[in-house]
Amino acid sequence: MIYWNYLISLNCKSAQRWITIFAFISVFSSSHAQEREFETICWTEGALIEAYKDAIYNPQAKADMEKYIDSLEMDSFQTKDGHTIRGLVWRASLPKGYLLIAQGTSMLAAEIYEQFKEFSDIGLDVYLYDYRGFGESNDIETTLEGMISDYSLRIRELNEVPIYKVHYILGISIGGVVFSNSIRDVHEEIDGVVFDSVPHKVPWYAFCPSKIDPIRLLPDSCENWLIIGAKKDSVIGRRASKLGRGATNSCGAQSKIEEHFGHVFMDTRENTIERITAAKHHFELLIESKINGQ
Repeated sequence: MIYWNYLISLNCKSAQRWITIFAFISVFSSSHAQEREFETICWTEGALIEAYKDAIYNPQAKADMEKYIDSLEMDSFQTKDGHTIRGLVWRASLPKGYLLIAQGTSMLAAEIYEQFKEFSDIGLDVYLYDYRGFGESNDIETTLEGMISDYSLRIRELNEVPIYKVHYILGISIGGVVFSNSIRDVHEEIDGVVFDSVPHKVPWYAFCPSKIDPIRLLPDSCENWLIIGAKKDSVIGRRASKLGRGATNSCGAQSKIEEHFGHVFMDTRENTIERITAAKHHFELLIESKINGQ
């Protein structure tokens, strides 16, 4: 995996040639593997999701959760193929709606949950899970198709909770790719979206079909969307700024693309606070408009 990441970092024809060879090896190997519950969408999904899938919770992280016992709960849901996805939920004292978060694949729920506590202060129950094959959900095979199915199912479940008058999602890095595909049939049921460090297209080295690219899955209207990112991201280059520009021009999204930003959660503390504050303010305005304005 170290050698794989090294090849990806190179910007030369030789590296691209070797990655192409690895892609065909991957396709050949997967075609001879036992039948999967969810098939792979991309030729080399490992380049996107497998590098960090064996990560586990730091024992100290679990111990730290105990200080939030009054508002932080363990949560889980059953997947379409009968497995359990586990995570956390911040409970609002008077919930008006939910915020479902899909993070990048280098992040576990227990590592970033504290960043989102303040969203519960504006009346949102905040849900954050480990993807299948990661963290507390690590007893399941990991595929991008499975991840999309899991979040599509969870969105539908949360949308049916009577007390939730507003339905929000926050996609981080590849989490935005997951959400773009999860909500493609339920755009009208989502009242607000924030994407941070989400590429307009899935990076080429994963060899994914263009039909799953976020830029191709934008709704006709997205005035309730906010795209956050760096003008030149250290991980995804200019892909976040291209999504921001594309969403603004095609469906009316708001965007916050900054020169001083890095990749989300690889950024400075000050920039991280600025990003979280922007997302929170976006949802606050939407709540004011939909609930308090009625």
